[in-house]
Amino acid sequence: MRKYSITKSLGRLTGCLLLTAPLLSTTALASDFYLTVGVGQAYSSDSDATIILGGGEEAFTTNFDNAPIAKIGIGYEVLDYLDLEFVYQHNFSSQSVSDADRFTSSTGTDYYQYDIETESVMLNAALNLADLAEKFAGIEKNYYVEPYVGFGFGAARNTIDDAYRQNGAGAFSRLQYQRHKETGFAKRLFAGLQIPFSDKLTFDLSYSYSDYGRAKTSNTYNWISTSGEGNEVQGIHFDHKTHEIGASVRYNF
Repeated sequence: MRKYSITKSLGRLTGCLLLTAPLLSTTALASDFYLTVGVGQAYSSDSDATIILGGGEEAFTTNFDNAPIAKIGIGYEVLDYLDLEFVYQHNFSSQSVSDADRFTSSTGTDYYQYDIETESVMLNAALNLADLAEKFAGIEKNYYVEPYVGFGFGAARNTIDDAYRQNGAGAFSRLQYQRHKETGFAKRLFAGLQIPFSDKLTFDLSYSYSDYGRAKTSNTYNWISTSGEGNEVQGIHFDHKTHEIGASVRYNF
């Protein structure tokens, strides 16, 4: 299992912040911009995985251990009740759950193990329900808690590493897959509560359901016992989806 690359992730988060720095220098708009930084935990959702071997297609259910997440973003208050955010998020490496990653083939029960790590960049739209109710229904705003809902879309890169298949034929029939990255469309639905501490600082609790698109192993593998190389017709592939809870801090410029 890959170790968390905290230094590398912090570097990427810092890089995203530096890229947005020119926006923050615009004095006329500064009060409408904000910075958000957060952490959380991702809980994998069961996915229908498929692998195409020489003898045909095999299907099984895959799942993963929980994984920590970190994110940073820059946002802009378009309307009193509508915010747009550009967010980079890193879901750290998590290992597949062994009990789920099995299927019966002609040689017996095959066992799979692999790690997944995800990076995503999304544009989020958040609707502040408290501001919306105050503006259109005249309901006085409760400044202690402000609920919101939203959605996002963008791109995600799923990296599969440390992947292998233990063939049911015996202890020496073990295949090691090469590291593989898959990039594609990603989307997210989310809801949460904002707790304003001051005009500048807001604490945020959130839940999101994220679909990071397709993840797959490489088609190429190495036989561990013989050091030989082979190819699947198509490696293990599935749609990677997670439930996520998070806490973040928002700073209004």
